[in-house]
Amino acid sequence: MRDFYGTTSEGGANEDGTVFKITPSGTLTTLYGFCSQNRCTDGYYPLAALVRANNGDFYGTSFRGGVSGLGTIFKITPSRLRKK
Repeated sequence: MRDFYGTTSEGGANEDGTVFKITPSGTLTTLYGFCSQNRCTDGYYPLAALVRANNGDFYGTSFRGGVSGLGTIFKITPSRLRKK
């Protein structure tokens, strides 16, 4: 069985949403907490489900934050536990 990945629109260290992984046995791991960068340039309040690319990376959108404050498109690489 495979792990499941998703987002929360709130919660995490900054209460601005997370990207998480949960195993079939129920082990929950937070991969990323939003609004961790100055002025929330990484975004916050993830908006929709994640989309998985052929290389295994996930892409998603956030409702707020980013350079203009109007949201972001983000990429998370679960194997490296980092967001770009």
